[in-house]
Amino acid sequence: MMSAVAAWQVGDILAGLAPPPGAPSNRLAYKTGTSYGHRDAWAIGFDGKHVIGVWMGRADGTPVPGAFGADVAAPVLFQAFNRLKHTLDPQPPAPKATLLVSNPQLPLPLQRFRSRSAATS
Repeated sequence: MMSAVAAWQVGDILAGLAPPPGAPSNRLAYKTGTSYGHRDAWAIGFDGKHVIGVWMGRADGTPVPGAFGADVAAPVLFQAFNRLKHTLDPQPPAPKATLLVSNPQLPLPLQRFRSRSAATS
């Protein structure tokens, strides 16, 4: 469905997300979501060996006002991985065809992008 390079890049981006408050700081690649009307809150995560998906909601489809995947499903995802194993398997290395450059090597307009944790000015 996608190239090995694209798959690695998406996994690397998802592994760079900050974990939920109180969760261990690690390189778990994960994505959360919330359906329209708060009927579903979910989180899916993977390390170098395992994948876990968490869905939270009501079986009859009744909304759960205020339920967001990042707030309710992501902490459960991190707890599930912690119960499965205390140390994550590392993500695979970048394929040989992957273009990896540091910030100073980027064109000037792209050098202004910073991580979410960087101080804003």
